[in-house]
Amino acid sequence: MPRRQPAKKKPARRSPISRQEGERRLIAAATSLLQGRPFSTVSVRDLSMAADVHQSYIHTWFGSQSGLYVRVLKEISMKLLEDLNDRSSNAIPIDPTDPTARFAVRLLFWLDLEGCDLTDISVVLDELARAHAHRLTEVIGLDPKTAASMAPQGMITFLGLAAFGHLVGADSNRIHKVAMSWLSQVASLAKATPPTKK
Repeated sequence: MPRRQPAKKKPARRSPISRQEGERRLIAAATSLLQGRPFSTVSVRDLSMAADVHQSYIHTWFGSQSGLYVRVLKEISMKLLEDLNDRSSNAIPIDPTDPTARFAVRLLFWLDLEGCDLTDISVVLDELARAHAHRLTEVIGLDPKTAASMAPQGMITFLGLAAFGHLVGADSNRIHKVAMSWLSQVASLAKATPPTKK
């Protein structure tokens, strides 16, 4: 009589989760992995294992791995917008020394270079620029038209400092000084510009 082979142990099945919970886990896992490693080294398998969600859901829920990354960036951008609205009146719109902001800017540039559709992110960045323009008008005293033209300049300045400041040898203190200097120059412009007639 032949000997019976021991039954192979089946892998443990994941318990079912809701889409909302699965997306939350994948976004958290992607954020954590991307902050700790070069973006190109993170695989779908890495994301799936870190989130404890089957890898097929990355494509089902986000369309692709880069779609997941765009969602990560959108979540962070929305948080930056909330933070701007909660900041003190003389604060810069995006703090280029903030690690989360620096991570978001690096991810933004990388996704752009990868050719990803960043329409959703552009909408949030436009909202950030409008919120910044509003602050330049309400707090610093620029007229709305000048504030609307200065806000994108400020956004570009702060995004550039966050992405590349360290590459030109600027430490966090120096980067912050440059950002505050820009804000001070805008305040000087507001004082030098006569108010517009209504």
